[in-house]
Amino acid sequence: NGHMEIVQFLIQSGADVNAVAKDGTALHLALINGHMEIVQFLIQSGANVNARSNNASTPLHLACRGGNEAIVQLLIQSGALVKARNFKCSTPLHQGILSYSVTKLLIQSKADLNSQNNKGLTPLHLAVKARNYKVAKLLIQSGANFNITDKNNWTPFHYVISAPLNSIAGLDEENVKALIRLAVDVNAQDQKGATPLHWAVEQGKMDVAKLL
Repeated sequence: NGHMEIVQFLIQSGADVNAVAKDGTALHLALINGHMEIVQFLIQSGANVNARSNNASTPLHLACRGGNEAIVQLLIQSGALVKARNFKCSTPLHQGILSYSVTKLLIQSKADLNSQNNKGLTPLHLAVKARNYKVAKLLIQSGANFNITDKNNWTPFHYVISAPLNSIAGLDEENVKALIRLAVDVNAQDQKGATPLHWAVEQGKMDVAKLL
């Protein structure tokens, strides 16, 4: 519940800082509930920064999902594993793609740019699906492979083209051109043999089709 004084008292009285409950350790719970002062205190008190919750998430997974760059940095400096996978095979980088600063920090910390989760999705797939083209560009410029396919044989570019028509406004011509310039395989085929061009034509996105 965020009661710092009680947490301090319990640990000073010998409470096991790494005791594991259903949702993980006290460090997991502090991160889930956004109690950053307690997070810092627990780490200083010897909390295991690589402890696992019931879904195999580490504290770093949770911090990245929350987008708190300072806590992510503290965890990494304290020995958190940037390539750890949870039960869905997601890494902290998969969790952090909504935050440019967190993504950049993980890249600097040697995160695996091309790791795939249990659906075959890379962090780049997820960034594109989230329409976060700033993060997508950062990932590609840092060495992420734009042509990796997921379990549906979709590259990130297939997800760009398959965007609902009401969201295509956020996908302006310059975004598409930039993605093509960044070594996109515009001839990549999904399980049905469809390329991004097929998708663009089928969905009536002629401006995109012309660029392809």
